[in-house]
Amino acid sequence: LQIHHVRHHILQYSLINLNKFVSELYQKTAASFTSQDVIPQFTLDCDDDQYLETDTELLTLVLQSFLKNAIQYALPLSDSYTRVIVEHSEENGTHITVEDNGEGVLPELQTKLFTMFFRGHETKSGTGLDLYIARLSAERLQGTVEYHPKPDRTCFRLALPTLEDHLVTNGSQANIHSSPAS
Repeated sequence: LQIHHVRHHILQYSLINLNKFVSELYQKTAASFTSQDVIPQFTLDCDDDQYLETDTELLTLVLQSFLKNAIQYALPLSDSYTRVIVEHSEENGTHITVEDNGEGVLPELQTKLFTMFFRGHETKSGTGLDLYIARLSAERLQGTVEYHPKPDRTCFRLALPTLEDHLVTNGSQANIHSSPAS
């Protein structure tokens, strides 16, 4: 049902403050875990005045998937962390990276991460749909999702083009509703 919704969702663009949006989304995502789960230390590397015009429903699906994985696969260590890095340039658009020092992904499984029903860890709960839905959502926003393994870190990145580049979707203009973030 959620896959159908993502595929047929009418894009509704609004202007959001990324700092506030990501902070609130992390709090909401972390609150969905039990007190027995490891909740990593959260840091956000984003300017207070960084805004993005996007479809917030689809952006939520992408980032919530990344954040859930960062929390779910956190190591039970006092220095476990999740860090979100927001970078923007007119040439490259907006990149939002979710980085953590959790379990990581085995090299032989990395190419399957964004495929439907793929589960990298049999010991953890899940349907194998979150990262697939994240990829579909990013594609609807004319963006991409990527996994970037680094030594001792796991990095998932959402790359979105500048607004002018992603207003046209399948030959039709997206609906735009701009409102400043409160």
